[in-house]
Amino acid sequence: MREAGVELPRIEGGYKALRTFLINELESAALECTFRLVGGKTGSAKTVLINELDNAVDLEGAANHRGSSFGRHAKEQNSQINFENTLAIDFLKLRHRNISDIVLEDEARSIGKVGLPKSLFTKMRASQIIVIEEPIEARLQRLIQEYVVDMKLEFEAQQASNGFEAFSSYLLLGLEKIRKRLGSANYEAARKAMQQALKQHLRSGDITNHYDWLNILLQNYYDPLYTYELSKREAYVCFRGDYQACREYLQSTA
Repeated sequence: MREAGVELPRIEGGYKALRTFLINELESAALECTFRLVGGKTGSAKTVLINELDNAVDLEGAANHRGSSFGRHAKEQNSQINFENTLAIDFLKLRHRNISDIVLEDEARSIGKVGLPKSLFTKMRASQIIVIEEPIEARLQRLIQEYVVDMKLEFEAQQASNGFEAFSSYLLLGLEKIRKRLGSANYEAARKAMQQALKQHLRSGDITNHYDWLNILLQNYYDPLYTYELSKREAYVCFRGDYQACREYLQSTA
């Protein structure tokens, strides 16, 4: 069986045996490979950097989820089994090329509805972290592209008759998921700003008002949370810099 340039061994016993083989590959990767993690605040283009490297595995791509409250796509997320199978094949491709120093995005255990295998996540928690540090203006611009421009197009492609309605529901539900963590005042301010942005967006196509609610989220939820979580793993941080500096560092040390 061939999978994107990798010849999988012939396995007797059908799907169950193949599944066992792929699970074992994940365990072997966690045991035998060195991981380095790309971290950074929301909107730092961590996934973009992962996909520019020749020795990286895109965990969010395998999950079909961006790993945040606004992380889902218009299409259904991959199942746990499909997620694990995809990850195993991604690792297999790299190891087939004798690559054992593998770059991953610094993720929580859960990515949407799927979870990283325990052995993989445990290894990640003890791995070096490269932190992208980008200004909030650049991060807001990326989030506008990802959460607003791209997602509107996704929902319109998936649901031609009510794409904007589905897109609006996606944003409002994402905000609802972090209501308690935002706190009442910040939640109400963000919801009001989001509703106004959606109204303007629908009426004229103008997306500039979306900056208002995204700014509230970054400054009052995402940034403080990331700073706190990273502070507990500061000993693992081996490099900090802007996007280009982190890219050059990872490429020069591969």
